[in-house]
Amino acid sequence: MFFNTAPILIEVVFVIGTIGYLYDSKYFLVNLGAMIIYMLDTVFFTEWRAKFFKDMTLKDGSYVQKATDSLLNFETVKYFNAEDHEQKRFQVSLALYKEANVIVAKSLVGLNMSQAVIISLGLGSTLLMAYQSITDGDLNVSDFVVFNMYILQLYIPLSLLGTFWRFMRQNWTDVELVIGILETDE
Repeated sequence: MFFNTAPILIEVVFVIGTIGYLYDSKYFLVNLGAMIIYMLDTVFFTEWRAKFFKDMTLKDGSYVQKATDSLLNFETVKYFNAEDHEQKRFQVSLALYKEANVIVAKSLVGLNMSQAVIISLGLGSTLLMAYQSITDGDLNVSDFVVFNMYILQLYIPLSLLGTFWRFMRQNWTDVELVIGILETDE
């Protein structure tokens, strides 16, 4: 899948710049802070998850290897009456893979929850400040609606960038495993 991040980055820069230009600097600073925290959180959690993803990938390869080996050599397995042994090896490998897969899924939920909390806090605090500005008479309701659209236009692309970073890191983990295989001596 080819994914071009340049339009998304341009959109985020233009939206945060527009907020900084059209509205009070407190809105710009809160949203910029939320963006920076979101990006740091995404990078930190994604790097932390990489070891779990690598472990799951290795265990996936192990159980697939055992299944392939026993199916390709079924005659030898039958000849030595080793069906139970091969079945047990496969089930143990599959159970280890399932456990690793659950850990990866839970870590993804943790990442998504932390990202959602950051976005919610940034959005909520910004809208509360805008509401206060309406009650003070500095903004009117139409400004609030437009401001809300700007904020949503900021956080949706930011979420896409977080997803893109996660996919890139998982793909890099796969590349590391392939490089490890290629560097193995004959």
